[in-house]
Amino acid sequence: MKRIKILYLVDTITSIAAGSEGQLAQLINHLDREKFEPHLVALTPTNFLSNRYFSCPIAVLNLPAVFSMTTPGRINRLADYIRDNQIHIVQTLFPGACVVGPMAARRAGCRLVLSSRRDTGYGHTIKTLLAFRYANRYVTRFLANSEYIVEMISKREKVSRERFTVIYNGLDPKRFEVREKQVADARREMGVDDNHRVVGIVANPRPVKDIPTFIKACSQVSRTHPETRFVIIGGGDQKTIEELGRLAVSLGLSGKIVFTGPISNPIAYVRNFDIGCLSSLSEGLSNTLLEYSALGIPAVATRVGGNPEVIRQGKTGYLVPPEAPEELAEKVNQLLDNDSLREKIGEQACENVWKKFNVALSVKLHQSLYTKLYDQVTVGEI
Repeated sequence: MKRIKILYLVDTITSIAAGSEGQLAQLINHLDREKFEPHLVALTPTNFLSNRYFSCPIAVLNLPAVFSMTTPGRINRLADYIRDNQIHIVQTLFPGACVVGPMAARRAGCRLVLSSRRDTGYGHTIKTLLAFRYANRYVTRFLANSEYIVEMISKREKVSRERFTVIYNGLDPKRFEVREKQVADARREMGVDDNHRVVGIVANPRPVKDIPTFIKACSQVSRTHPETRFVIIGGGDQKTIEELGRLAVSLGLSGKIVFTGPISNPIAYVRNFDIGCLSSLSEGLSNTLLEYSALGIPAVATRVGGNPEVIRQGKTGYLVPPEAPEELAEKVNQLLDNDSLREKIGEQACENVWKKFNVALSVKLHQSLYTKLYDQVTVGEI
């Protein structure tokens, strides 16, 4: 059987632990090599573009800005790569790739282009949006990792919902294999004693993650549960961290809240959480929520984006409005007050997430889509 050659085009790889980059690595590394031959091309270089992380041929175009004078030449180079390697399917991820990829594929005569949307376009400019709409005319199929993203992108980019396929993120069980010593060491590093309950959040302190709301909720929880400790896992600029630290001190959380900074694989730390929180203003499909659930940790999160596709209210966690620290604190207190409820919700969350969001299912659905589209081209239906 002839192998289907797939080129994955990205802007760059900033971290192998990040959501979209990690999902791409899992997909590439789990593809059936008897049926598929993956290639990875990046617009700009990075240390993470290595066969250590991606088991496939890798190339870099050195395209520093999509909207630059050198863009046409780079598109020609990408088109040459597609032709020279006889690529059957081009799949794009991230904004720059989703603009230049479809145009290069068309120039190369590649008839199958998949364009991925893994966020709601939060922060995109009018210039970017217009470029997307232009490139979208050359896209065969759009991929999204939540129904909410389909709803938002179809309106924003004026793409028919019928052109989308939803494939949820897949969790790899190997990522969650940590030794008990690692968990205990992480607890000590966080300065948490055995008699402390832990309420934590995994989120880089950017505005969209709204860490101040989490800190304000922690202050309220601390009044009724003074033995509870609070942990923020994620990296950001020093000025932002200092501002958040001052907010915590002003709310009486001195000695009760820990900023760990960035941690490449925080699973051993998260295993110590009794409750996981997410206070975001916007989300696509949160890998943080998936990981809480996979570890059997009940979550309290904002009702934004794809979060309701992960959390069933009162069954696998709780959803609260954004920018509502009082309601966030109320649900955290409810879980802290009831050990059996906390355990039951954690168990139900774990069972649900491994059924719906596992790597085997995600890879299977991708491979089925690739095969279906390839067969349609072969018989002339596309």
